[in-house]
Amino acid sequence: MNAGPVIGSLLFDNPFPRTSDTLQVQVVDTHAGPLTFQYDWRVNGQLVQTITSTSPTATLDLSQPGFGDRGDVIEVTVTASDGSNTASAAAALTVVASPSELYADYLAAVEVANANYLAAVADRDATLLAAHDAAYEDYQTAIAPANEDWNDAEATAWAIYLDAKEAADETLLAAEAAAWEDYLNVVALIEA
Repeated sequence: MNAGPVIGSLLFDNPFPRTSDTLQVQVVDTHAGPLTFQYDWRVNGQLVQTITSTSPTATLDLSQPGFGDRGDVIEVTVTASDGSNTASAAAALTVVASPSELYADYLAAVEVANANYLAAVADRDATLLAAHDAAYEDYQTAIAPANEDWNDAEATAWAIYLDAKEAADETLLAAEAAAWEDYLNVVALIEA
């Protein structure tokens, strides 16, 4: 008596397929007679391919559009038939990133890191400039009284200098006038 097909397990050739891979599944069965297999391939629950074959292996080309992108769940349901009885089993896995996708992720991460760095530098520069401006304003405020005192002292010193110069000039003129008068008196005595 024919006990009918029994599918022991479904084995994927690659448990971590990428979007450019061809995924293969193999049926491990315990049936001695010839069997026909129907392979129903689904991507995220949507049927994308059905294959009927006498081979215990079948493939799905993930590089075909819609057959398996990064993060997609690939499921295969296999139905084995000996013509009278059937048995079914299913297995699933998730498509991982291809090298080009990983590189694109890397470039995107670098771009984000660069943008964050430039933003941080701009913030730092703006903070330093604001601190510099504030410090310079504080400095100007601090030295304003001293500058005012200096200007007042300078004006006072200049006024004193001008007063002293005027007095000295008057004294010099008076001395010159007296000396000239003495000279004239001497000349008059000699001529007399």
